[in-house]
Amino acid sequence: MHCKYFISLLFFFGIQQAVKANFVFNPSSTAAYRAMFDLRFNDAKKYIRDEKIKNPQNGIPVLLDNYIDYLYLLTSENKNEYEKFKGRKSDRIDAIKNNDKNSPYYLFAQAEIYLQSGMIKAKFGDYMSSTYDFIKAKNLLTENNEKFKDFLPNQKSLGLIEVIFGAIPSNMKEIANFLGVHGNITTGNKKLEKFRVQIENILDEKGTENAKAQPKN
Repeated sequence: MHCKYFISLLFFFGIQQAVKANFVFNPSSTAAYRAMFDLRFNDAKKYIRDEKIKNPQNGIPVLLDNYIDYLYLLTSENKNEYEKFKGRKSDRIDAIKNNDKNSPYYLFAQAEIYLQSGMIKAKFGDYMSSTYDFIKAKNLLTENNEKFKDFLPNQKSLGLIEVIFGAIPSNMKEIANFLGVHGNITTGNKKLEKFRVQIENILDEKGTENAKAQPKN
């Protein structure tokens, strides 16, 4: 699933949770993610810095910071930036933990940071550490899904982890089983497809509501 589509979904759910504060997609955050997925990272960082100054308690910029590093390292072999990325994970997790524990973003944002960390570590060959990050992400998402069953972004990440665990090479299956890592590519893809359909229905309904709300000439 295209990341830009998913961030649009996060924006939609961020609006729904705005009353809880601390995890809010406001204009600065929206501008940041649009710049980020246009690969205008410097512009995105500027918007994020501005948001941190204006609303230091907003946890969304922390997650967007991680997305920037993640997207950059997906297409880069820069080992120095990779080491910096690994070092930033704990600080970002701590920053998220200082926010609203009653928000569905509280555990979800932590899980996304671990999930993205796991994917980048796997890319750079740190397979064992990557596996631990994936396990941590899955546990956080499972807990969050029990608390907020209607928070659909959980399903995207749980489906993705199911695919990742299902794709573990056969020569690593023994280690994976020892760690309690089990997955199925078909099951994961079905979850992702179900998620896609649910979100398209939500966005279609939202578009219909907006169209009905438009004044008639």
